[in-house]
Amino acid sequence: MLPRTALSALLLAAATTAPLRADTPLALDVTFSQRALQELAGISEMVMVSAFYFGEPAPGATIEPDDEGLIFLGVEEHVIWPVPQRVQLGANLATMPVAQVVAPQVNVNVYSARFGAEDNLLDCALVDGPVQDFVGKPQAVACKLIGE
Repeated sequence: MLPRTALSALLLAAATTAPLRADTPLALDVTFSQRALQELAGISEMVMVSAFYFGEPAPGATIEPDDEGLIFLGVEEHVIWPVPQRVQLGANLATMPVAQVVAPQVNVNVYSARFGAEDNLLDCALVDGPVQDFVGKPQAVACKLIGE
């Protein structure tokens, strides 16, 4: 059982953290250069979209932070076809322990899935920052071949 002060701090942190609903999507508009489309199609390669959720501990957090002082909330990954498309992320945000952090952060990386090639072939824009900064604002993620 948590001491009363820790429980009070945890409840206060939960009450002051902006709620994230299960229907709070983060949208990525993923595009590819013509050369990237041709290369990926030529080797039947897919694309991985990986979102890493984390944050700084909220007062009274009960989850132990990592060596960098951050609390891991979860990972979301999608394997997509290498065609221009909108990818929706954040379907599971409501199930993550977001009350444990001051403000949930997300780091999104897009790279080749390595089904057709051993190494990553793509150089894609990153999305990194507070989740709330991206809600309702689709983020452009342009991908090209590394070295293109």
